[in-house]
Amino acid sequence: MDHRASAAGLLFALASSYSALSFVAPEWTRQAGLDFWNHARVTAWAREEETRHRELASEADQLQHRRAVYDQIARDVCERRVSVRDAIGHLMGIVEADSHWLAAASERYRSAGRPPPPSDRAAVALLLRLRIELVLVRAKKAGDTDRVSLVTARLASFDGEVRELVEEPTIARAKP
Repeated sequence: MDHRASAAGLLFALASSYSALSFVAPEWTRQAGLDFWNHARVTAWAREEETRHRELASEADQLQHRRAVYDQIARDVCERRVSVRDAIGHLMGIVEADSHWLAAASERYRSAGRPPPPSDRAAVALLLRLRIELVLVRAKKAGDTDRVSLVTARLASFDGEVRELVEEPTIARAKP
């Protein structure tokens, strides 16, 4: 038998055995000081990254769902199927379920150079107004003149209704 073939076969057998041992018993391999490839650490890191990826995907899905709900509420307000009072109440329920929303909204207002709304209801009313304005922009972009006039009329009465609800002088967006 050729010594080279025997040596190559022996090396292959040792490498295969070590690899199998590393995958089957990574903790024992690490404790024995044989974890040359840091398999246990890399595996733990991969698990953490997979968990983080799932959490981020879940948060993205929740955000997308929340935005769809906001848009539906805004459309319902525009078409007067829901009153402003009921819409703000419903949005307050959604916002209160997300403990970070109000803090994030205040930070967004501050970073845009605007003072944060004076109350939670005012912040939610501003969110609703922004979503209604988005409906208006989409209607203009689509060339839907009936919808544009409907939303414009709704925006005209919106501030008055909200003023009564949140007891603020106005929640209309200030032009920077």
